[in-house]
Amino acid sequence: MAKKIKHRKKRLPPIQEENDSAPPIELNENVKGAFSGWPMIIGWLAMLIFTFHACTHMVAAGDTWVAMACGRHFVNH
Repeated sequence: MAKKIKHRKKRLPPIQEENDSAPPIELNENVKGAFSGWPMIIGWLAMLIFTFHACTHMVAAGDTWVAMACGRHFVNH
């Protein structure tokens, strides 16, 4: 026969009360994120260039214009 398995409850560490004698934790406010400064500027510039190119570049596929005309005809009739 199979043996029964006893489940143990995980014990959490005891909650420590706040001591006024403990020094306060200081946060370092000089830490910068990975995407601040030059990487962020380069990313935004690349995104704007790509957006401008995508908006002004003529689509070479004729099927796109045919599909748009078919959709316009379908909506209007």
